[in-house]
This record gives sequence, structure tokens and C-alpha cells, in this order.
Amino acid sequence: MLKTEELIALAKTVQAQQAESQTTEVKAAHDGCPTKLRDTLSSFSNQNSGGILLFGLDERKDRDKVEN
Repeated sequence: MLKTEELIALAKTVQAQQAESQTTEVKAAHDGCPTKLRDTLSSFSNQNSGGILLFGLDERKDRDKVEN
């Protein structure tokens, strides 16, 4: 399990690179549960190491932090 500091660092890396990785997926989720969340979870289940979902970064807006 990642610590808070590690998750913050990962979010900053995703924002800086403007890209996700094979094991990291970004979801805004400010309008409720993403519709394709099941597809994301299914793709992570095919990997030995699983994956990380980062909520609160908008994948449609350059992975900017979601504001309420």
C-alpha cells in the first residue's frame, strides 16, 4: 500500500508527464463514478502487480486537479 506522500508524488509525476502508465489510471470522478471504471479495473486484473487509480485529476483537462 502506498503512503500519502507516495500518492502525492505519483499524482505530481502524472501531471508533469501528462501521461498515465500501464499501472496508473487517472479519473476525475467529480461528477460521480466514472462510466468506464469497470473496464479500468478489468485491465488491472490482468497484471500481476495490479494498478493504481488516482481520483481527483481530470483526464480530459491535462490531468489538472479537479476543483469543486
